[in-house]
Amino acid sequence: MLRRFFLIVLFNVWFGTAAFSQSFNVSGTASDASDGTPLVGLTVTVTPEQGNAPVAGAVTDSLGAFKMYNIPSGNYIVKASYIGYKDFQSTLNGPTNALTIRMEKDITTLTNVTIEGTPPPAQQKGDTTQFNANAFKTNPDASSEDLVNKMPGVTNTDGALKVQGEEVRRVLVDGKEFFGDDPTATLRNLPADVVDKIQIFDQGSEQARFTGFNDGNTSKTINIVTKPNRRNGTFGNAQAGIGTNADGPDADYYIGSFSVNNFKGDRRFTVLGLSNNINQQNFSFQDLSGMFGSGGTRGGSRGPGGGGMRFGRGGSGATGFFGTQPGIATTHAGGVNYSNEWKKLEWSGSYFINYLDNNRYSETDRDYFTSGDSTLTYNETTSSNNVSLNQRFNTKLEYKIDSMNTIVFQPRLNLQRLDNLSNTTAINQLDSLALSNVRTFDEDNYNVFTGSASLDYRHKFLKRGRTISFNGSYDGNGRTGDGFTQYVITNDSTVNDTTDRVADIRTNGYTVSGTVSYTEPVGQNGQLLFTYTPSFTNNTSDRITYDILNNGETRVLDTALTNAFDNTFNYHRGGMAYQYSKDKLNVTLETRYQQAKLHGEQTFPFTSTVDKTYDAILPQAELNYKFNQTTNLRFRYRSGMDAPSVTQLQNVI
Repeated sequence: MLRRFFLIVLFNVWFGTAAFSQSFNVSGTASDASDGTPLVGLTVTVTPEQGNAPVAGAVTDSLGAFKMYNIPSGNYIVKASYIGYKDFQSTLNGPTNALTIRMEKDITTLTNVTIEGTPPPAQQKGDTTQFNANAFKTNPDASSEDLVNKMPGVTNTDGALKVQGEEVRRVLVDGKEFFGDDPTATLRNLPADVVDKIQIFDQGSEQARFTGFNDGNTSKTINIVTKPNRRNGTFGNAQAGIGTNADGPDADYYIGSFSVNNFKGDRRFTVLGLSNNINQQNFSFQDLSGMFGSGGTRGGSRGPGGGGMRFGRGGSGATGFFGTQPGIATTHAGGVNYSNEWKKLEWSGSYFINYLDNNRYSETDRDYFTSGDSTLTYNETTSSNNVSLNQRFNTKLEYKIDSMNTIVFQPRLNLQRLDNLSNTTAINQLDSLALSNVRTFDEDNYNVFTGSASLDYRHKFLKRGRTISFNGSYDGNGRTGDGFTQYVITNDSTVNDTTDRVADIRTNGYTVSGTVSYTEPVGQNGQLLFTYTPSFTNNTSDRITYDILNNGETRVLDTALTNAFDNTFNYHRGGMAYQYSKDKLNVTLETRYQQAKLHGEQTFPFTSTVDKTYDAILPQAELNYKFNQTTNLRFRYRSGMDAPSVTQLQNVI
C-alpha cells in the first residue's frame, strides 16, 4: 500500500512539471570560416549562462548539420570545439532552425622537437673514454664504485681501482675535486643513480695544465658527470644490519653506515659514517695505512731523503701496508667533505677520522721429510691485536687574482696513534723430541704525524704559451714511541734463556724546497721549459734500547741496538726541456743538472760522519704517437737521483 502511494506521488509531480514547463529545439550547421567546408564530428553544447554543466549536446553529421531537442526555456551559451580550430562561443535565447557556426583555424608553431634514443655504452672523445651510466644496470642502492666496476677494462682488487692495468689516482665530480686525492672514498659514497656519465682519461699535473707543457707526470683519472636534475638537492643512503652466530640468539655482528650529500650549484657538502665489526675496515686505505716516511703522501715522485717507514716487528707494523689488513677488525669512522666556488675563489677540503681494532690469529705447520725415518716438524702460532686512531685533513684554496694571475695553497695533515700487541710461539721437533721452543712477545706504542703545505703563484703573459710560476713546499714527519720485546727459549719444559728489551724511538724529518718554471713558445708547435729547484732535507733518528735484567729491576743499555743519527741532504737542480706537439705526435727532450750534498753524523754509540757530493746530468725523453682514438705508442726514458733514508744510513740492528 505504501509503495503504491509513493508511485502515485511521483507520477503527479512529474506530470505537473511537464505540464507547466516550456522547451524548445535548436538546429544548425558548422563549417570552416575560410572556405565553407562542412566540419564532420564537431561537438556542440548548450550551457546555461549561470551554470557549468551543459543541458544538451550534439555532434555534426557528414553535412556539418546538428539538432538538439527539449531545451528548457532560458538564456544559454552555445559552445563548439574541433581539433585544429579555435573554440566557438555564442549566446542563445530561444528556438532556432538556422544556427550557423563558422570555425576559424588555429595554427600553432612547434618551438622544439625532441627525439629520444638509447645512447651507446661507450664513446671515445679525443683522449677521453666516456661511458653512459644508463647502459649499465645496477641495484637501486648501488654506489658509484659498483657502477664503475661493471665497465670494461676496470678492475678492483682489495680497494685498488685500475683501468687497463693502471691504478686510478684521482676521482673528480663534475670536474672538481671530491674528498681530495681519495678515489675510493668518492666512489663508495656517491650513489650510482646520480651518475650520468663516467669519463676516464690521463690527467696531467696542475703545472702541465697551466703551462701547456706536458711534463709526463700524468695520473689515471675518473670524472663523474652527475645528472643535471641531481646537482641541486639532498640525497644519500644508509644501511644497517645485525647477525647472530650459530651458538645463540644474541646479535654478535653488526654494521651501520650512512652517506648524506647536499649539492647546490658549485657547492658540494658530504657527511658520512661507518661502524661495524665484520671487517669492513674503512672508506679507503689512506685512513688505515697511516703515515709514510719523509716522502710524504703527495703525488708525483718521492721527495729527497724519502722512503717509507715501517714500524713494529714481525709484521705487526701499522704503516707501510696498503689495502685491508688481515684479521678481524672493528671499525668506527666518519668523514666530511666540502667544496664551493665563488667569483674568484675555489675551496675544497675534507676531514677523516678512523678507529680500528684489529685481531689476528694465524697458525703454521710444516713437515720436513728426509731420506731416513726421522721427521722434522715446525709449528708456529701468532696472535696479535693492533689498535689505531687515524685522522686526516686536507684542503685546497685557489684564488684567481685575474685572468693572468693565480695563487694556489694546499695544506695537509695526518695524525695517527698506534698500539700493537703480538705473541708468537715457535716449536721445532724431531719426531717427538722438542729441539727448541721460542716465545716472542711484542708491545709497541707510537704517535705518528705527517704534514705538508705548498704555495704556488702562476702568471700568464699576453703571448700564448709564455708563463712563469713559483712554488714553495714543506713536508714534515715525525714518530715517537716505545716498544717492549720479550724472548723466552725453553727446552724440555725448562727455561734456558729469557731476554727482555725496551726501545725508545724518536724520528723526525722535514724537507723545504722551491721551484721556478718558465715556458716560452717556439714556432707554432714547439715550446721550451726552463726550471730551477733548490731543496733542503733534514732527518734525525734516535733509537735507545735497554736490556731488562733481575726481574725488571735493572736496565742495561744495549749499545748494539742503540744509535743516534742526524743527516741532511741538499741539492740544486736546473734544467731545460723542448717539446714538439703536432697532430698525432708529441716529443719531449729534457736534460737537467743536479748537484747534491749528503751529510750524515752519528753521535752514539760512537761518533762518525759521512760527507758525499754527487754531480749528475739527468736526461729524460718521451715520445707519444697516437695512431687513432683507441691506439697509441708511448716511449719514456727517465733518470733521477734519490737519497737514502735516515734509517738506511743508521748503523744499527
